[in-house]
Amino acid sequence: MSHEIRTPLNAIVGFSHLITESDDAEERKTYYQIVEANNERLLQLINEILDLSKIESGTIEFSFGLTSLHNLCQEIHDAHIFRTPEGVQLVYEPSDESLRIETDKNRVFQVISNLIGNAVKFTKEGSIKYGYELVDGQIVFHVTDTGTGIEPEKVGRVFERFAKLNNHAQGTGLGLSICKSIVERLGGQISVSSIVGVGTTFTFTLPYSTQETPKEVDSEMKTVLYKEEVPQSGNGISANEGTGKEKIHVTKQVCILIAEDTDSNYDLLNAILGKQYRLVRANDGMEAVLLYDEVKPDLVLMDIKMPNLDGLEATKIIRELSATVPIIAQSAFAYEHDVKAAMEAGCNDFIAKPIAQSKLKEVINKWLTTE
Repeated sequence: MSHEIRTPLNAIVGFSHLITESDDAEERKTYYQIVEANNERLLQLINEILDLSKIESGTIEFSFGLTSLHNLCQEIHDAHIFRTPEGVQLVYEPSDESLRIETDKNRVFQVISNLIGNAVKFTKEGSIKYGYELVDGQIVFHVTDTGTGIEPEKVGRVFERFAKLNNHAQGTGLGLSICKSIVERLGGQISVSSIVGVGTTFTFTLPYSTQETPKEVDSEMKTVLYKEEVPQSGNGISANEGTGKEKIHVTKQVCILIAEDTDSNYDLLNAILGKQYRLVRANDGMEAVLLYDEVKPDLVLMDIKMPNLDGLEATKIIRELSATVPIIAQSAFAYEHDVKAAMEAGCNDFIAKPIAQSKLKEVINKWLTTE
């Protein structure tokens, strides 16, 4: 674990310094891409450690809802198609588009994504194919690759924690163990078959349950964020005023209130948004409420954990002042119950830290764009 943590950290620290020292734009871009790749690797590793911790403590969270398996598999394809190595095809095989089951969509997404990510490590050419079918009252999923395969004597160890069957491959040896724990908690089983030099197939099952409860479906819907793309209106909101044929084009500068107590986090948001919007900063929840009443911003970015008054309580107070202003929660607390608490407090959307620039801009555009 020490090696797996320090390796991406070494690249992040080293190339971050090189970016500041280089005057060549292409060279800086290359260094940035290396940093970004290692950021993703480190974040995935941390997520796996946190998931393992919750599994071992018996507190792993599940949010059940009626899920379209076809839509889920399409989302997985969209998420992984650009991460698939050149020379390898990612194929979502034809599956029954009408099948819907009661399950935790995000956890199934996690399992299939982990299996595809594992296949990518060992597949240099050929394909990675996945899909599902209804067999004897249960859904059978598969992920099949044309990779190096697993030696027969090692097949039985693939789901063990910290088991790395190839010491030259990246990873902690936690991903497949986490998949097994999640599948079993969802009421299914997972297995593997492999031929050295031919490829590997992971198969897992889930119960074919379609019982729906409104609360659970609502919970599922709330976790699907950043899906709607809306054209950006620029650094202002435009409107047509007047009557008849005479129109007046009015533009005003958009104001975003950012409630964030950590300077470096605010500096990041300022670097991403400051050239496009007028930003007003609140250092805690109490200041956020006072500044909202004073400046009447077009949108609020609300950190959840802050001194004096936390983001949830501040949101509730602002909701008494305005029922319509978009409030976007931003937090390093990113579990399902955190998202649910933010929505119940009155937030419109939720962004988990570390914040990706593209997702931040997308969700802001979504709530700021008006006709």
